Amino acid sequence: MKERADGLFVSCGLEMPVRTNLTGAETLLLPSTGSYFTGSPLGRYRVEAGAETFLFPSPDSYFTGSPLGRYRVKVEIWVDDYQVDMFRVAMTDAKIFRYGMRGYYFIVGDKMGQSALNQDALVRAFGLKAFTEAFGNANSRLWIIQTLVKKLQENWHIFFLQVGEDIHTRNWWGNLIGFERVVKLLRFEDLLEVEALIIGLTEGTANLLNFTEKIKKSVSDIPVGEQAKVPNFERIPPRGSIFRHEDDLWPIYG
Repeated sequence: MKERADGLFVSCGLEMPVRTNLTGAETLLLPSTGSYFTGSPLGRYRVEAGAETFLFPSPDSYFTGSPLGRYRVKVEIWVDDYQVDMFRVAMTDAKIFRYGMRGYYFIVGDKMGQSALNQDALVRAFGLKAFTEAFGNANSRLWIIQTLVKKLQENWHIFFLQVGEDIHTRNWWGNLIGFERVVKLLRFEDLLEVEALIIGLTEGTANLLNFTEKIKKSVSDIPVGEQAKVPNFERIPPRGSIFRHEDDLWPIYG
C-alpha cells in the first residue's frame, strides 16, 4: 500500500507468499538461471527478497491471463530443518489469508520425516510459549507432525517435491499431506518450473504449452483449480485499487 496526498491508500498488488524449504539441501545444487515468477503477464507478482533467500532473475513467465495480474509474489527459498521451517511458516501471517486464500509451501527432499516433533529444536527456536499460542495447548501429546501439518493447511497449499525414487519416502509424505501433493522432481534444475506449474494449475491459470511433457506428467495428480474455488478468488482487489485505510480488505473503488 502507498499513501496518497489525500490520505487514501493505493494497492501495489496483493502479496502471494511462495515458500520453499530445501531439506537436506547440502546435496543439491541451486539452479543458476531461470525464474518462473517474474515478467509479463505476471504483473501482479513483484518478486521480493526476504532474509536468507535466493532469487533467480529471468524474463520468463509460465503464467497467462487474468487474474494473475492482481498479485505480487514473494518468493523465499530457505535451507533449514523441515520441522523448524514448517512451524515458522505455520506462524507466518499474510493479508491474502484474510480473503480465505492460501499461499504455497514446497518442501524439497529425498527422505522420510519423523512423526514425532523435535521438541528440543522447536523450543530452542521459538520457545514453549509459541507452541502454546499456536495450538492452544503445550501438552506434549500434541507434539506430532500431523498437528503441525493441520495448522499449516489452514493458510498454505503444501507440496512435497521428491528427489529420487524411494517408495518409502513417497508413502510417508503421501500419508501425511496426501499423495496428490507429492510430486516427483525429475531434475533439481526444474525446481522453479515445477513450482510455477503447480501454482498455475492450482490457480487455474497455467499455460500448459510452456511446459515439457515430463514435467506436466509429474504434476498430473495435483488438485487442479483448488485455489479458484475460494469464494473471494475473483474478488481480489487489483493493483491500483483505492482504500480508505491501509488494513481494509475491500477498496472504495478499483
